[in-house]
Amino acid sequence: MSPRPTIRREGDGSFLLRLRVFEPGAVRRIRAIPGRRWDPGRRVWRIPDTPEAVAGLRALFPGVRLPGAGDAAEADERDLVQELRRAMVL
Repeated sequence: MSPRPTIRREGDGSFLLRLRVFEPGAVRRIRAIPGRRWDPGRRVWRIPDTPEAVAGLRALFPGVRLPGAGDAAEADERDLVQELRRAMVL
C-alpha cells in the first residue's frame, strides 16, 4: 500500500498530488491515470477532474479524501452545515 499523499484542489479544478515518500510503484500507477501531468516546478502531479482520473486516484489511494470530488464525507458535511443553518434561522 502506498503512503498517503497530499491532495488538494487547484483553482482550475484539477487535483495536485504530492507523494510524501517517493515510491516507484506508486509513480508507475499514477502514470497510468489518464490525463495526469508531472509539474517539475512545483514537484506535484496534476490530475484532471474527470471520472476516469478520479477513479484511478481512488483505486490507488483508497480512503484518501479528494476535495470537491463528491466524496460521501463531503456530502454529509454539506448536509450538516445546511441543517445547522436552518436551525440557527428558526
